[in-house]
Amino acid sequence: MTKRTILVVSCISFFALGWLAAVLGPALNDLAAQNNTDLSTIGSIFLLSFLGGLPAQAIAGMVSDRSGQRPVLIAGVLLLGLSAFGVAFSPALALTLGFSLVWGLGFGTLDIGHNVLIAELYAQRVNVMNLLHVFFGVGAVVSPAAAGLSLELWDSALPAVWFGGGLMLLTLPFVRRLPRERLQREAPAGSENAAPFSYRVPLLWMFGAVMMVYVGVEIGVGGWAQPYLERTTALSPSTAALATSGFWLALTASRLVIALVGGRLTSAQVLSLAIGLSTAAGVLLALSTGSVALSIAAIMLAGFGFGPVYPTIIVILTSLFPRAPGKAASVGTVMGGIGGGIIPWVQGILLDRISPEASVLWIGAGTVIMLALWLIARRASIAYRRAQQHEPLAAA
Repeated sequence: MTKRTILVVSCISFFALGWLAAVLGPALNDLAAQNNTDLSTIGSIFLLSFLGGLPAQAIAGMVSDRSGQRPVLIAGVLLLGLSAFGVAFSPALALTLGFSLVWGLGFGTLDIGHNVLIAELYAQRVNVMNLLHVFFGVGAVVSPAAAGLSLELWDSALPAVWFGGGLMLLTLPFVRRLPRERLQREAPAGSENAAPFSYRVPLLWMFGAVMMVYVGVEIGVGGWAQPYLERTTALSPSTAALATSGFWLALTASRLVIALVGGRLTSAQVLSLAIGLSTAAGVLLALSTGSVALSIAAIMLAGFGFGPVYPTIIVILTSLFPRAPGKAASVGTVMGGIGGGIIPWVQGILLDRISPEASVLWIGAGTVIMLALWLIARRASIAYRRAQQHEPLAAA
């Protein structure tokens, strides 16, 4: 398979990932009825998929470094594709929750597998990695609309879930054609001096911390924007929901912009711009409570700033640790998953039990912390690269 073919297959897979990530929400009522339970109980599928995703991301990274991306991606396609049909057709709650756990395992495996694959094939090409993530965003934007159309035509959103699972399984013949050996980037000058990978390197966890805060505040803004706007402005629920859609569209649009022009910028420059915009948006959101125009502007700006952060951190991690890119990417994604579970949860408590102002102050503080962590990590990464290049000379 050519590099371009592999990129196309990865983009299709990421479109399916985005589709499946967003389609469960519109399908909850159908799943609750099919399992003879209520919405709060069937909502446990999100927790189970989250719990399945964390260990999958850690294990997939190690397997990718040792055995190559092919077995990781084959396993991920089968786990996610089949579990999507399992969730959609299961009539028993326990079985549905079991399939949800498998869903998370497949999702986490594919997330790591394709990110590492593209990072290795297109070394330090931040524009290509952002292009990959554009397709995730498109899938996440399109699938709720497809679920709504399915409800209109067949009085059920479950056909949209079937489509996502089927599309994922259609990538299996192409994934099986990947080389059996690990695909590796062309070694840049000085990379032969790279030290063996170690989890004890502080720089690895610095970037993990940036990812943890980023994913948390991104999900926090996207997940709580609608109720926040409803409580602090005169907007109707439907209009507030449009603002939330705008957030995700802005996030996807910024990745598209980087995919088009990011080749002219370094990964560090892209990340500095993205986190700088995100911080400005977070501060504006914290100061704009009660203002419709400023609140919506802050939410849209946040989406545009957040977009390139995740794929760009993956590019940086895999380039900093070329001997074990899977393990390095796993640290970033697992830390992101932890932040995505904790930070929005705290934000919801603040919004519901303290005040809307407290919830956006939490977000504003999070973006400032993210900026500070990035500035520290950027300086440390420069020192780390210099040390790697001069280590053999010093030893001699």
